[in-house]
Amino acid sequence: MNDTSTTSRRSAASLGSVLSATARPRSLAKRLVRDYARKGYQPLAELLGTYPSPLVIDREELQAICRREGTLSYYGTSKAVELTVPQVADGPAVTIARRAGEHLVPTPFVGELPGVTLVGRYPLPIYGRRVVLEAVGREDVALLNVLYSITEGSPAWTTSATRSIDRAVLLHNCWSGGYFHWVTENLTRLEGLERYRERTGEEPTLLIGPNPSGFRTESLELLGYEEGDWIEWDGTTTTIDRLVVPSMRRGTTRSSETGPIPHEWLRDRLRAAAAERVDSDRFSPRVYVSRADADRRRIVNEPVVRELLGEYGFETYRLAEMSVAENVALFAGAECVVAPHGAGLTNLLFAEDASVVELARSNYSSTYSVLAQSAGHEHRYLECEPRGVDLVVDPAALESALADALAAKRVEK
Repeated sequence: MNDTSTTSRRSAASLGSVLSATARPRSLAKRLVRDYARKGYQPLAELLGTYPSPLVIDREELQAICRREGTLSYYGTSKAVELTVPQVADGPAVTIARRAGEHLVPTPFVGELPGVTLVGRYPLPIYGRRVVLEAVGREDVALLNVLYSITEGSPAWTTSATRSIDRAVLLHNCWSGGYFHWVTENLTRLEGLERYRERTGEEPTLLIGPNPSGFRTESLELLGYEEGDWIEWDGTTTTIDRLVVPSMRRGTTRSSETGPIPHEWLRDRLRAAAAERVDSDRFSPRVYVSRADADRRRIVNEPVVRELLGEYGFETYRLAEMSVAENVALFAGAECVVAPHGAGLTNLLFAEDASVVELARSNYSSTYSVLAQSAGHEHRYLECEPRGVDLVVDPAALESALADALAAKRVEK
C-alpha cells in the first residue's frame, strides 16, 4: 500500500473517532437535528464552493491527479444550455428569473484514484487528508454527509472492523435515497463507468445505499446490472484500491441549485429497456400526475382538477404505484404533463418535446424548470394556494395555462 493510502486510512480513522464520540439520538431528536442542520449548513457550503479549501479535492485538482496517474479519460463534449424564464400565470418567480442565461455543462470525464478510504454512514471518500468532492457530488452534499452521519451514528465506528475492495464506484450519499437525486446524480454517472469498462475491461463494484428501495435496484437492472454487481454500504471503514470516479453530469451553478443535466445517454438506454418490458399503448399522451398517495403537495380539490383535465383527454397516474419501466414508458410517450412539484417530474428526462404545467407554491424551487428545459421541453408553472402542506388549484387559471400549453403543441405540429 502506498503512502497516500496509509495517510487516507489514518485520516479516516481520526474522522471516525470524532464522529463516533457523538451518541446516536432518538428518532425525534434526530429529525430535529436534521431540520436545523439543513437550515444552517448552506452558507458554509456556499463558502466551500466559492473559495479553494484545504479540506477537499475539487474537480480541477482531481483531473490533474488522475492525469498524473495516467487514468484520466474524457468522452463526449461540453454543452451549453440556455435557460429562459418560463411562462407563468402571475409573473416569473425570483428563483426562476435568476437562473436565466447560459449554463455550461463541462466535458465529462472518468478517472481513478489509488488508495481511497471511505468512512461514515454516509461515506466520505478520503484521498490523502482530503475529501474527493466529485465522488460525493457537491459541497452541500459532503457537508450533509458529515452532519447526518453524526446525527444517526454508525456502529462500525465503534469497532476496529475494516475491509478492502479492489475497484469500486461510489453511488451513495445522504440524498441518494430520493428518486430525483438517484436518477440525476447517480444513474447519469454510469455513462462514464460504461466508458471506463470499455477502455479498461475492468468491472468495478457499485457501492449503493443500504436496503435500497425498488426504484434503485430496478433502474440498475434496466441498465444491465445484476445483484452481484453491487454492495450495500453498511458504514464499515473501507479501503478502495482503485476508486473509479465518473464526473458529475450537471452544469456549473451554485452548489445548492440544480444545473442543466445531460440526459441523452440515460434517456436512450432506459427508454429502450422499458420498450422491451412495457406496452406503452395503454398510456395516454396527456398525463396528470396525482400525489394523492403522498404526504405533502397533494391537490386538495383534485376531483375538480381531474374532471377538468378529463375534458381535455388527460388520464391520471400515481407514479409510486408503477414500476420504473412503466414510469419511463409513460413519459416517453407524453406530449403534455400536468403535475404538482415533486420527484415524479424527474421522469421528464425520458420525454420527447413535451409541454409541462407544474403546480407549485409561491416559494417555488426552479429544479424542474431547469430539468425540463435541459431536456428540451416547454415549461410553465401555475402558482397554487397553499393549504397546510398541500395545494389548492384555481380551475380557471389551470384551464388557461392548459390551453396555452396545448396550443403550443399544435403550433409545433
